Amino acid sequence: MLDSQQEPSPRIQGLDGFRAFVKLIYQHVPVLLLIMAIALLEASSGIGFIGIFGKVIKNTNQIVRWFSDSSYWIYLMHLPVVTLVVFWMAVER
Repeated sequence: MLDSQQEPSPRIQGLDGFRAFVKLIYQHVPVLLLIMAIALLEASSGIGFIGIFGKVIKNTNQIVRWFSDSSYWIYLMHLPVVTLVVFWMAVER
């Protein structure tokens, strides 16, 4: 058992190791700066992937057209599945 004043060992495995890692990050990086960096990374990654696939897939074929046409319905159908999985994981915990 760790005292509240004692720093966790870097060799702690599992969730305790992750908590120690997050605590270390929060001690050295302001939270607002971290949130802004993550938001910028996510936005630029999305724009970058759109640009990459726009260059790679120049001409259309039937498979790409089918995925493009069904993407909205795939999005709508995955929402209940993800919600059920999240609730199942919360109950199992």
